[in-house]
Amino acid sequence: MTSQYRRGDRVVLIATTAPYTRLVPGTEGTVTGTGDQHGGQIIYMAWDDGSTLSMLPGDGDEIRLLTQPGDQPQ
Repeated sequence: MTSQYRRGDRVVLIATTAPYTRLVPGTEGTVTGTGDQHGGQIIYMAWDDGSTLSMLPGDGDEIRLLTQPGDQPQ
């Protein structure tokens, strides 16, 4: 599976199914890597609030891309 996210991408949390996290929708973070885990995609994160909770899109976690490295403000 090819990820639409790359290391260094800035994203915003839309939703997570993790029951014991302090992350809330609107929290921003940086993708630190991607991979496959148990047949599904995993997106490794460094959240601006200090959390490192990874995202599992196949399990209901949702993030949205803000910018990509090298993007120039319009």
